[in-house]
Amino acid sequence: NVSRVTIRGAILELVSDGLLIRSQGKGTFVAPKKKLQSANDTTGLTESCRRLGKELHSQVLSAGYSYATKAECDFLKIDESEQIIEVVRLRFIDRRPTVIETSHFLKKYDFLLHENLEGSIFECFNKHGISVHTSQRTLEISTATEAELLETKRNSSLLLFRDFQSGGFDTPLFVAKQLYNTQDMVFYL
Repeated sequence: NVSRVTIRGAILELVSDGLLIRSQGKGTFVAPKKKLQSANDTTGLTESCRRLGKELHSQVLSAGYSYATKAECDFLKIDESEQIIEVVRLRFIDRRPTVIETSHFLKKYDFLLHENLEGSIFECFNKHGISVHTSQRTLEISTATEAELLETKRNSSLLLFRDFQSGGFDTPLFVAKQLYNTQDMVFYL
């Protein structure tokens, strides 16, 4: 004994709360449970997923030499004419493409080009006696230009994290840019 208007209003409220998903021409469905991820990721994505019992694997899209942006040069304390190492990876959480990660390293860390970059960069550094001591992280909203890689609609909203990682004595190690498809994720602080 409830009107259609009341039912429609309730469904719209459940959709706006993220509990239901509407698909035009298909119907309304219960939304899958979103994965919880820390926004203050000082241990790296690999360790965060390990702690939360998530399956993580990476696909290296490219690894080689490149040039840094002005902001990256300032952080890395290098001249804009110096080459850096660029590693681009597609990261899958629980078998879903979730993150496109672009990392820039000082050229002196070229040992990374001979490592298995499908795993943890932090573990590669640790293997060579280098550890991350401090991290600065910024967060922005971005749009999906690489939509097909993340299996999302072009120009849909993504979270863009920028990490500035340093070793001991504030020695710059690397800068990472991570584009997160958050349709299955919730971040906590």
